[in-house]
Amino acid sequence: VCRPRRSRRRGMATAVPTGAPTGSPTVDDDDDDSFVVNATIANLEWSDIWNVLVPSLAAAMALTAFWAWKFRKRSTFHLIYCPRYRWEREIATSSARAGGSYAALRRPKRQRAALLEWAALPFRVEDATLLRHVGLEMYVLLRFLRLSLRVAVFGCCIVAPICVAVYGTSDQRSGSSGYSRIAFYRFTLANVDTHNSGRLWTPAIMLWIVTLHAVLAVKAECAAFVELKQNFFTTAPVASNPYVAEQQLRSVMLERLPPALRTSERLLQHWSMLLPGRVHSATVCVDTRQLMPTLVERERLALELERLLLKKQRTEEEPLVGDERCCLGCCETPGCCLAASRRQKRGEPAIEVVRAELAAGNETYRRVREALVAANEERRASEATLDTSEPARPEQLSYVERLGRVFSGNGTAADARRALDESGLGDAARGTTNALVSAAQLAKRVTLGDRFCDTGFVTFTDCAAANMVRQMQLSDHPHGQQCFAGIPDARDIMWENIPESLDAQRARQGTGSLIVYVIAFYWSLYISFCYAVASYQTLKDFGLVPSFDSLSSSQQTVARYLQAVVPIGLVSLALALFPILLQWLAEHYEHRKLRSDVQLSVLDRNFFLQIINIWLTVVIGSVWSALKKILRHPAKFFKFIGTTLPIVSVYFMELIVIKTFISLFWELARIFPWLRLRAAKLAAGGALTARDHRDIRFLRPEMPYGSVYSTILMVVTFGLLFAVIAPLSYVFVTVYLIIAYLIYTHQALHVYVPMYDSGGIFFFPIYCYLLWALIASQATVFGFLLVKKAWLQAAATFLAPVGTYFFKNFLLDEYATPSERPSLQNILAHDADLARPDASTDGPRRLDDLLAHFDPTLFRQPELDEADVAPLPVTRQFTEDDEDAAYDDYGDDETKLDPNRATGVGINLQAPLVTSDPSYDTFASPQGVV
Repeated sequence: VCRPRRSRRRGMATAVPTGAPTGSPTVDDDDDDSFVVNATIANLEWSDIWNVLVPSLAAAMALTAFWAWKFRKRSTFHLIYCPRYRWEREIATSSARAGGSYAALRRPKRQRAALLEWAALPFRVEDATLLRHVGLEMYVLLRFLRLSLRVAVFGCCIVAPICVAVYGTSDQRSGSSGYSRIAFYRFTLANVDTHNSGRLWTPAIMLWIVTLHAVLAVKAECAAFVELKQNFFTTAPVASNPYVAEQQLRSVMLERLPPALRTSERLLQHWSMLLPGRVHSATVCVDTRQLMPTLVERERLALELERLLLKKQRTEEEPLVGDERCCLGCCETPGCCLAASRRQKRGEPAIEVVRAELAAGNETYRRVREALVAANEERRASEATLDTSEPARPEQLSYVERLGRVFSGNGTAADARRALDESGLGDAARGTTNALVSAAQLAKRVTLGDRFCDTGFVTFTDCAAANMVRQMQLSDHPHGQQCFAGIPDARDIMWENIPESLDAQRARQGTGSLIVYVIAFYWSLYISFCYAVASYQTLKDFGLVPSFDSLSSSQQTVARYLQAVVPIGLVSLALALFPILLQWLAEHYEHRKLRSDVQLSVLDRNFFLQIINIWLTVVIGSVWSALKKILRHPAKFFKFIGTTLPIVSVYFMELIVIKTFISLFWELARIFPWLRLRAAKLAAGGALTARDHRDIRFLRPEMPYGSVYSTILMVVTFGLLFAVIAPLSYVFVTVYLIIAYLIYTHQALHVYVPMYDSGGIFFFPIYCYLLWALIASQATVFGFLLVKKAWLQAAATFLAPVGTYFFKNFLLDEYATPSERPSLQNILAHDADLARPDASTDGPRRLDDLLAHFDPTLFRQPELDEADVAPLPVTRQFTEDDEDAAYDDYGDDETKLDPNRATGVGINLQAPLVTSDPSYDTFASPQGVV
């Protein structure tokens, strides 16, 4: 291990500006067992924070200017920065037709003076209005931001002033401090010497204050969330069709259906036998993977045809095959990117060619669909009995033939094991063959997947029956029929992934987790690569730059600046790309069936990877090597963490600065959706088609809960980790949370559409992560006090992590479990209220009227629709795209944003989730939340 020279800060190594990152021993002199900290990170100071802050502020100002400029343009205003209002209007219309009472938010003005209105909206909107319009899922996110902001403001006002005063003056009597007067590390716990045992009581006391404040705040949030969740189980959200919402409350999602129940008729018959008179309808999904390529192709052709028709209308010229620009306009050969089927038709009218291809695609779709329906009917007719306990017997095949079908992917493991029992082989041969069958089945599920669909939906006539099925065991043997524990939301279901069986999905989830673990174990290679790329000496060795001494003073300053900024930027870029890659993994490889489940997996895995990034920032080397060192010398690990965390605190503050002024303002500017809008307009000749307005995802953007939660959790983890060690970190965390709350509240009210509501599925995972971060902070302070040989203070803080751990388990037992199951009293009261003939007329209250409006095909796969795809008519004349002077989605005058029941009382961070005023019943009043 390299041992650089000492600097003005005791115990730290001077950075080597021309080499790769080096390390300095921090615990003992045994190179095999000593923990090593990155010397480049260990030598960061106030000036390095300033080097990152300046370009970050410049980027934030540029992104804000771009947003303000595009916000005033009519097209980007409606399609990029306020797309939610189209959805608000549709939901209000749908709710009114079904007898609901949802009132849509009005869009803000586009004038420059109106920009202050949206900025003030998060501070004046009431909680009831916020919950009513954004839904429970987004509301939980905003409440988590508020709680985190409360903790950070409390630290800035109480903890930071006391700790900074104590730490900064701890060397006045001894004169032994090795830090400069204004050094960042002067105001950390590292500046307190061992002989100042009285001052070491400050971090111990402050740690208990921070713990008690955070614990009490989390407990209050959990109690309020349980109340909201119980209401979620029995009351349809206002921002939804009341009939559809009530039907979903009475529906269940079943998986691992046995072969005898894999038709809608037999599933309905089965549950009607179990619960007579209480079943409304049943739907079994079918394997539509053969339909998906045809479905995607004809949608592409329909969009292409609409764009050709719109282009002809705008230019008054007939588009021809092959006259479009190819290869991004860089190719001189016209039509070089044409498909082979169109090359022979070059020069023909493009509209007629595409119309003929679309007609052929519709015919192919109908043929494949009819084949799937016929196969399903044949399987249904072949089931002579309704036996749900035993799977159907396969056709009579030999033992070798059945094993061959398993290994080729055409048979099941149950068929092979049944053949194995009938073969008469010995125990050793049967055991070996059984292991091979299991391996073949697992390999098939990981690669090809199961070639059948075992998912179905059942709708009951009362909520009690539906909740009873969700909570009970449906099969008397393992690996049997299961019921999804939540309320199925048709908008939350990813229908293209429904055909995947539960067993294949779990096998692929295990493989996906293995991929994430491999990335985590080798993440140190990327960190080393980032610092090596930023090393001037490395670039010089490759002959890319001249000698450092030959540069002028200004060039040397720029080189040093880039060496300080580039590594952090590369690491931040990788951390920003992780959520995108993890979401692709969950959607397209693991085939998770729910959008909320996809986001939850992104949250768990992205947070895990960011924790690994923290670990490898503190400790050089791989996770595996560090774990071996911990097992050999666990006591030295605590000493190492307590010694090095103050040293690396500046690095984490730089990450917070980047996330504050680049990541958040990038979210506000919405650059990628704007680029996609420009690309879609260019493809259609300067305007959007009707299908673009209906199908393009950025017109109905969904909140990326996984990446947002993991980023916020990481910043809060930084704040708690350095709460009493480097109290100045509270300032950076507070600034981040204030800006994050403003931007995400704005995005929730103006941009993101609550396409689904899973009932706060992220609530307890994020608060458990928050408590784990608090435990890590407490363990760190405990280890630091051991380093300082403050035995009494360490003993005083020892109970803090233990108490927090038991408090976390207490929350899971007393609050998480009640939030997962509805109250029996509420369920029975809701059913009884609907059965009364004199029930309220606000929405569907009569049971007969409610059941009459239930849709038996609510959970039918959309790709099974029999309708042909045709181009949507062009009903709007478009003006020039540069100014979009007459572009208006709604056609009415712009009005001032007028949120329902919002007042100017100002936001109260201490406010409960629901009001306790009897005169203001949030849940019962038509003007309330639900």
